[in-house]
Amino acid sequence: MTPLNKLAIPFVLLSLAFAARAEAQPMKLDVTGGGLGQTLTLTNSGPPGAMYFMLMSLTTGPSVLPGHPVGSIDLGLELVGICVSLPGFVGYLDGSGQAVLPLPVPVMPALDNLNLNFQTLRVENGNTFVQKSNLWRVTFDTPGQYAYTLNNLVQARAFPSVNALLDGTVLVAGGGTGSLTSATGLSSAELYRPNLEAFELLPSMNSARAMHRATRLLDGRVLLTGGVDGLGAAVAAAEVYNPATGVFTTTGSMSVARVGHTASLLPDGRVLIAGGSSDTTDAVTFATSAKKSTEIYNPSTGAFSAGPDLSQPKTFHEAVTLADGRALISGGLTYYTIIVPIPDLSSVAQLYTPNAGSGSFGGNITMGSKRAAHTAILLNDGRALLVGGASGSLLAPTILATCELFNPASGFAAAGSMASTRAIACVVKLSTGQVLASGGSQGDLYNPVPVGTCELYTPVGGGAGSWASAGSMNSTRSGHGCLMLSDGSVGLIGGGGGAGSIALNTAEIYQP
Repeated sequence: MTPLNKLAIPFVLLSLAFAARAEAQPMKLDVTGGGLGQTLTLTNSGPPGAMYFMLMSLTTGPSVLPGHPVGSIDLGLELVGICVSLPGFVGYLDGSGQAVLPLPVPVMPALDNLNLNFQTLRVENGNTFVQKSNLWRVTFDTPGQYAYTLNNLVQARAFPSVNALLDGTVLVAGGGTGSLTSATGLSSAELYRPNLEAFELLPSMNSARAMHRATRLLDGRVLLTGGVDGLGAAVAAAEVYNPATGVFTTTGSMSVARVGHTASLLPDGRVLIAGGSSDTTDAVTFATSAKKSTEIYNPSTGAFSAGPDLSQPKTFHEAVTLADGRALISGGLTYYTIIVPIPDLSSVAQLYTPNAGSGSFGGNITMGSKRAAHTAILLNDGRALLVGGASGSLLAPTILATCELFNPASGFAAAGSMASTRAIACVVKLSTGQVLASGGSQGDLYNPVPVGTCELYTPVGGGAGSWASAGSMNSTRSGHGCLMLSDGSVGLIGGGGGAGSIALNTAEIYQP
């Protein structure tokens, strides 16, 4: 830390202007923002009416507090004198048990990539610290830029599953060692804590899996289905992660092994599993082992039951749940049979309508082009955006820059095209309603070349919308995980990168 940075923090915070007795309720600190020129909002929660004292520090602890029931805190004490004098750092929680502190963050070079730690203490009798909140480490970043997390993943992972849990932590499960084209599944899993920018190892899954699907259930647990195991073979096994215990437990198996399938959470809490392949021997076999069948997982029984068939076999297709609860299943690798199975790419989409039974698929809806290994996301206006992917034929696939929009009322229409071609990209919707597309692969499906560029899609009314550059990540990434974190930034985790598409153990944060 340079002397300039040390001086900048108290100067900046002193120049800010803000407004700011039950026993058992814990103290909690939540933080959003942190971009230069934006607002950093710190929200303290705890017993209504309780007195609190918020601390900040350039260092982490532990720091012992002799004579106080709290014992110690998790950050340093070098700025305690400044904290006492700052408006809003000492006060009382309101009747709902909250105190919200908005801090405008100036655009100062000294703040860029600076880490500052925050923790809140509950105070009794005016001078006794009896309880502490969680620690939160804030990294001040320039909006629109990418920064590596402070800590790497414990294990390099290509095609992991990445799910935000209800408490704001992130489950990173499985994924493959090796490269994008030779990923063999891992049974290990990690928990990412955004407030510490740190990964910690969890108890292992019961099955190794990569290119699997993970779906957060309505009760907060996560269902993991299929994928490839440690030998690269497709699996039928499924399991459930319980955040309350931190343990993976086996649940009923699917009727067939599936990799490249989709998993869609239905409004009633069940999960629709659609398509996928059962043989990963080579690209042709992968396509020709694609399934028409679907299955429905019921969390209350832990069992899978048969769902309706798709109109054609599909794998490496995409699914997105619409605002009305229906699921759009689009594109993918498929095959048709003329004496022998002949692989192809699909331009067919179908809508699945759930009901109390197995539900049903509507008729075929023709997309604007054949498309597989694409990604899809629901926009705020109810349309679904399909991004990139591969087209043409399986033996000579063409990576796409084009995108499509699906309107439930009128079908498919062209969306604005990206500047770069990309398949297996990762997309996430920002709080603004824009969509960030990160990385992905160029080249072809047999020899993927991960890219580091990112683009930002802005919807425009009912029109095609447009893409603009969103900079580049620090690493090229394809087959990575991405999601909105609890502080409003975007996490980009693992994947395959570099010349050999080798599994990565790094993660990055994008500050919108």
